[in-house]
Amino acid sequence: MEEVMAAAERTEIVDVPLGKMFQAICDYKSYPSFVTGVKSVDVKSSTDSGAKVHFDVEMMKRVEYTLDLSQVIDAEERNARVSWKLDESKFFKISNGLWELKSLGPDKTEVLYKLEIDFAFPAPGFVLKKLVAGALPKTIQEFTKRAKSL
Repeated sequence: MEEVMAAAERTEIVDVPLGKMFQAICDYKSYPSFVTGVKSVDVKSSTDSGAKVHFDVEMMKRVEYTLDLSQVIDAEERNARVSWKLDESKFFKISNGLWELKSLGPDKTEVLYKLEIDFAFPAPGFVLKKLVAGALPKTIQEFTKRAKSL
C-alpha cells in the first residue's frame, strides 16, 4: 500500500467578529465542550504567542497526540493566524494545519482552515482524504457556533 498524506483546505465567510473567532480557536481547554470527539485537553505550556497542547480524541479509535501551536493576531484584529505542527504521537506521522482569519467588517470574518495528516501506519489514500476533507466544514461550524456564544 502506498504512503499517502492527506491535505485539504476550506475557506468560508462566517458572521462572527475576528476577535471572537480567534478567542474560540485559542481556548484549547474548552475544546472538549464543543469540538466533536475531543475527550480531554492538557495545556502543557502556554504563552501569548503559542502553546504545547496534548489532545485525547475519539476518531475511528481513541487517539492521543501533542501539538505545538503558534498564534498571532494584529493589534487592530484585522488578521490572525493559528498554526500547528505535530510534536508527539503514536497514531500520526504528520498533523499540521492552520487557521487564517481576515476581518471583512465588524461582524464578518473570512476563515481559511487547512489540515494535513498522515497516519503512522498504512492507510488507503481515499480513506485518509475523505476523513480530512470531511472534517473541515464541521470543524468550522463548531468553532463558529462557539465564537458566537462568547
